[in-house]
Amino acid sequence: MTQIEIAGKKIDLMYNTKAMIGLSKRCGGNLEDLASWLDGKNSTETVEKYSQLICELANGAIFRHNKEVEFGLVDGEKQKFYDDDFFLAMIEPHMLPDFQNAVFGAISGGTDFTVPDGMKVQEHDIDLEEIEKERKN
Repeated sequence: MTQIEIAGKKIDLMYNTKAMIGLSKRCGGNLEDLASWLDGKNSTETVEKYSQLICELANGAIFRHNKEVEFGLVDGEKQKFYDDDFFLAMIEPHMLPDFQNAVFGAISGGTDFTVPDGMKVQEHDIDLEEIEKERKN
């Protein structure tokens, strides 16, 4: 599970159905609009939206934990859900670059990958290759 740390507290982030529904509502009902929704009109709006995104992912992890406790899958006590104000109060704009990797790691299933040194990172464009082949012929 992906984690972030705020004020010395580790917070789990999970992109599950609960988080997906919350994010979809915030994006106007369509998750395909997530990227444009996150692209705020100004830096203040962007920080606010990332705070909301982190809140949904953190609450997704809490929702899962609470259900695991409720159904006896794990021992422990239920946790309280976060509200937007917690993250608005605790996240400072300079923290966003660190949190962006964690957020998108959580959304992509927590898959970490490292690009080896000296490796070029670029997409393979089969359409462009086809056009270039046709030009040569």
